[in-house]
Amino acid sequence: MRNQNLTPTVANAATANIIADFFSLQDAETFNSMLWQMYLSAVSSPLADGWDAGERAEMAFLYKHLSEMVASLENIHHNTVS
Repeated sequence: MRNQNLTPTVANAATANIIADFFSLQDAETFNSMLWQMYLSAVSSPLADGWDAGERAEMAFLYKHLSEMVASLENIHHNTVS
């Protein structure tokens, strides 16, 4: 739940800290590699055999946008660190 009482400066600092913590674990390339492996595992699992085209498309959509989000967060991280 978003706290509406935070000033933009405090919210930005909190967001920067969350992003810094995220990238202290791994770099963006590693996260994207992990996402790709999770995607492949999901679509190649026996459970996915029952998925229809829409469900497979949703999984691909999720992977694509999570990967793009990691790239965007990496850009934000590099701009706040420098």
